[in-house]
Amino acid sequence: MSASIVFPRPKELRKWVKTFPAEFYQEMFRLRKLPYTSSVKKPQYIGHLTNDLVYARLAPGVLEELRRVTPRDDKGKLRHRLFQHLTEDIGHPKLREHLASVIALMKAADKWDQFMVMMDRSLKRHTPLPLFDGQDDEAMTVS
Repeated sequence: MSASIVFPRPKELRKWVKTFPAEFYQEMFRLRKLPYTSSVKKPQYIGHLTNDLVYARLAPGVLEELRRVTPRDDKGKLRHRLFQHLTEDIGHPKLREHLASVIALMKAADKWDQFMVMMDRSLKRHTPLPLFDGQDDEAMTVS
């Protein structure tokens, strides 16, 4: 599924446009009891939360694929925003839809823990699943 959401080649990179509404960060900061800043630069911690709340829950394999196709500079920082690698026709609309759901859950919650219970119930993380769970390569060889 991630193949249709993420651009296969960096030459198809979307132009940067404001994608995450301020409301997403305002609610996140409120729930985390942090002073809100409208600055584009956010603490690295906020990036980790965003990866968990958005990209890890968008579709199976999306976060891993975005990390794979997004180059880093010599200091280890991402050269582009992850959402710039999403496709125009499927990936970006799915992201906007997902963000609306996350923001709605944030607004409904009074505390971070309450919000995360709702997230884990309604917008589960997509984790890579092993092809053959608990079986080693030897057991799978055919004689």
